[in-house]
Amino acid sequence: MFNGYWRHMGWGEPAALNNVVHYVYAQHGAGNDAGDIFYIRSTDSGVTFSTPLKLNTDTTTRPQWQPNISVSSGGTLFAMWYDARGSASCQKGNPGVPCYQMWGRKSTDNGGTWLADMAFSDVITPLPAQPDPGIVDCYVGDYDYASAVATDHISAWADGRVSVSGQSQQDTFFDKEPTGAAGGIPCGDLVSFQVRCKSVTGGDKLQARLTLTDTSHSGEQVTITVDGNPNSVTINGNVAKLQINNPGVGPHTVELTDPAGCFPPSTPNCP
Repeated sequence: MFNGYWRHMGWGEPAALNNVVHYVYAQHGAGNDAGDIFYIRSTDSGVTFSTPLKLNTDTTTRPQWQPNISVSSGGTLFAMWYDARGSASCQKGNPGVPCYQMWGRKSTDNGGTWLADMAFSDVITPLPAQPDPGIVDCYVGDYDYASAVATDHISAWADGRVSVSGQSQQDTFFDKEPTGAAGGIPCGDLVSFQVRCKSVTGGDKLQARLTLTDTSHSGEQVTITVDGNPNSVTINGNVAKLQINNPGVGPHTVELTDPAGCFPPSTPNCP
């Protein structure tokens, strides 16, 4: 990649829990897209695997590469990868040219469904150089493997935001994602979950509104499931809202499934 710099062969990382095997990897995207991130899982101890699911949802042709994954004892998954969707170009060692950011995606049901992909690191870092003559300069991030402990998914990556003598160089940065559902939002931080069908000109609307005690979880995601179909919803301030246009006549089952168990399902009847 990057004209011979940053060797990457496409491999990713496996993880397993209770005979369910997970694997993330990178492969060339469509057309001139240099790389996308894919996930497969096996529910029979690796005998068969699912159809690949692309985890990055950007519509650019910028590359994604070198993913890792971890699974917690509670069945949550977190995949992380290098992602250049936020930049137009990369220049090795130039601290003035932003290149990539770490992105991630989370599953709260052992890989059955996934929340929306999200930026994981806090800056778009330059592409770091490797000026040490004792190290092969195309070796970057080969051992970026993720792990999960009781409360967190933990990941590290190669980052170039810190320059030395005017040149961006490789440093190791680290961050963590809570293993709990929706970033570990406890039921005690939730005030109410309201669902209704609203008749308006042009068709009905099914609306769900989750209210939280304060804005400390703003930007995090919850899952609202409608008739068995999960919807990832981002919290804005202290509210998360979902609206489905023309949901169909009759009763619908609407449930907050991530975090789960905080409110009973609601069954509004749309006229």
